[in-house]
Amino acid sequence: MEFRPTREEQVFFAAIAVTTLLAAMLFAPAVGVPDLFGLKMEKAFEIVSSIQFILFVVAAPLPIALISLLSKKAEKMKAILLATSATVIALAIPNLIFAQFQQFLVLQVAYVISVPLMVGTASLKHAELKKWVAARATSSAFKKSLMLINISLIVLSAMYIMPQQEEFIENLETAFLEPVLEGQNLQGKVTDAVAESLVRSQQAQVEQITSMPTFTALGDSEDPNAVLFFQSLLLLREELYKPSFKELVKSQLESNRQEIDTKQLTQMAKNSIPGIKTMEQFIWVFFGLILIAGFSLVGNFIMVPLSMIYAALLQKLLPPKEAEPKSSN
Repeated sequence: MEFRPTREEQVFFAAIAVTTLLAAMLFAPAVGVPDLFGLKMEKAFEIVSSIQFILFVVAAPLPIALISLLSKKAEKMKAILLATSATVIALAIPNLIFAQFQQFLVLQVAYVISVPLMVGTASLKHAELKKWVAARATSSAFKKSLMLINISLIVLSAMYIMPQQEEFIENLETAFLEPVLEGQNLQGKVTDAVAESLVRSQQAQVEQITSMPTFTALGDSEDPNAVLFFQSLLLLREELYKPSFKELVKSQLESNRQEIDTKQLTQMAKNSIPGIKTMEQFIWVFFGLILIAGFSLVGNFIMVPLSMIYAALLQKLLPPKEAEPKSSN
């Protein structure tokens, strides 16, 4: 087979390269591999709600729609060569510009490998289907790519977590215990408030007693015990208003409060929850499955439908396949 692309095939080559480059340039500065394995939900929501990520989700299905349509316009091997080379060229550029995009090399390789599968699947579906051919063929092709990318997410998870597994688990434990530590800090603030309340209560009781006329009369009493009581209560009232008294009450309350040993708490959880030690050994699988779940959700419910819409619209805009010239005898 002589590899000489027609003008239409050259247009497809350029369109696939440009749209792939556009999607990659939107993704590259928006997300880094450490962001995928971060333990802060706030960061994850910040990424998925960013304009760049939303535009990436909108743009990424377009080259797949073009690859699907190319598989109908060109011979299978020619379509594979054109689509794969366009994809490789487009992905090489952001790798040179953005260092963090190189962290996703495994995903990029998986996507490039999926291109021939997408061409083959789309070509087969274009020949088999009778209704909504472009949209359904593109959907089937996209799902082939999603399958390989999902596998690459497990590989990416292993490559990122396994070299630093112990440190990663410690950070994970700290993240899970953060509410407990915050509760411990809150308990300290509650202790301070309780001490303040107790001191004020005692001050109010002493003030109520010392303001009574009968108490004032005790100071002039001839009974030495009554005078001693009068003087002692006045000294107590003076002591209650000193800052040191509040600190004394607070220290007594804190002495009855037990500090939480986070390491001991973690160890107790590991011993009481069956299978948690095994899960720690394969934590990379666990996080890989989380990434697959998130990516599949976005891919199947947003990106695949978008690719079907793009394919249907482009099919309406593009001219029919050129007839092959008849060979002269």
